[in-house]
Parts: sequence; structure tokens; C-alpha cells
Amino acid sequence: MKITAKQLRQIIREESSKVLREVSMTSSDILDDIDGWSNGMSDLAAAAYLGNLETPDMGGLDVDHQAKLSEILNNAVSSLEMARSMLKGSSPSDEDLDDDYDTDLEDS
Repeated sequence: MKITAKQLRQIIREESSKVLREVSMTSSDILDDIDGWSNGMSDLAAAAYLGNLETPDMGGLDVDHQAKLSEILNNAVSSLEMARSMLKGSSPSDEDLDDDYDTDLEDS
């Protein structure tokens, strides 16, 4: 099953929303989850960047799409890092939030 960049962003948003709505979760639990997601996405982004995913003849992505996937995953990791900072009590700068907003607009 292939997932488009737009679908991946939507899945990440939905899952992030679910986690943040969980009242019974502590901040520590959420931070642990964010760290796990961030590490997993970083690993996948690195594999995509290096072209270490399945090739098109194996049902995978071509090199250009792997590079785009890597970029999308790195942006998601950056968003998770901002969420982690906010949960720890330090607010991201207005510039960080503006950059994230601009990236979302460019991808649309």
C-alpha cells in the first residue's frame, strides 16, 4: 500500500492529536512516545535519504520519491521536537512556528 505525502502528514496529525487528547497520559508518557516516534522517523528518513528502501521493481519508491519522503519525515521530526519543547515548558520561538507554517503552505 502506497501512502502519499499528504496522507502521511494527515496520519501524523491525527495520531498526535489522539496522544494529546489522552487525559490519562502524563507528560512523561507523551515525551517518551514523542522520542520513540522521532527516533523511528529519523531512522526511516535516513534510509530514504540514502536510497536504502525497496526499489520500484520491488514495489518501492524511486530515488526522487525516497528523497521527498526523507524531507517529509525530517519535517515531522522537527515538529515533534517543537512539541517536545513545548511539553517541557519552553516555547518555540515565533520564527520556528512561522517556518513550520510556511512549510505546510508550500507542501499544499
